[in-house]
Amino acid sequence: MRFHLRRPRMQDATLIDDRFQIIAVGLSENTNVGRRSLKEDLYFFYRGYQIIDNGNVIKCERRLSDCGQVFNDYLVEQSLKVSKTKTVPHISISAIVGKNGSGKSTIVEFVLRLINNFSTMMFGEQLAGEGLEHLHYIDGVGGELYWSMDERIYRLTVIGRQLELDCYEIDEDIEEDNQDVYKLVPSRNLVVDQDNIEPILDAYGEVEQMMPYLEHFFYTVVSNYSIYAYNTLDYNDESNSVDYEQNIYQDFHQGIVAKD
Repeated sequence: MRFHLRRPRMQDATLIDDRFQIIAVGLSENTNVGRRSLKEDLYFFYRGYQIIDNGNVIKCERRLSDCGQVFNDYLVEQSLKVSKTKTVPHISISAIVGKNGSGKSTIVEFVLRLINNFSTMMFGEQLAGEGLEHLHYIDGVGGELYWSMDERIYRLTVIGRQLELDCYEIDEDIEEDNQDVYKLVPSRNLVVDQDNIEPILDAYGEVEQMMPYLEHFFYTVVSNYSIYAYNTLDYNDESNSVDYEQNIYQDFHQGIVAKD
């Protein structure tokens, strides 16, 4: 008696519907910190995207949905070989290529500045506890970050101490060959302006108000092989003043005394 082992078909497994891509980062004319060699422009991480009409419309070539299909098919096949899991995550890979000094690291660092200011604006600059680092808002940053997630596109805009988070959805009424057209959804807009709050940024609004936006943000891990990268001495001009930091510590300790 012979047994024939049937090779699992790839269609028996499905990809988790959580595609994620960082689409582009842009610098505004109000950028005073972190610009270095970068220009006032949009830098795209993927080809096939167009941001037009003053940022109100985004066009995406449909072929982008299939760009990583070969790699994802491989992941599905390998997953079926080693486990019974029927779902695997989407993987999107992009690279920044350029000569030394052209701004590759600067782009990554500018993305981190935008994310840092978003986190600080959401959760506040207060100390969380003794011996713990706290978030620092970076003044003088002006730019925007675009990413796609859950079949929507999002835009984070930071200008000074004003933050805006926007959502784009596919306009089903517009049909274009090989392109999806995303339009800004005004009702899904979040604006936070903390210009008048000194020296500590309070967390904005109620938790219920924040969660729909936080759920569509993303977790970020940065790894750099360079031993001299991210040296704190390179960012002295972004540090808060001594008085600013003293006020934060003073407020924290006063809060402890009040609780006691």
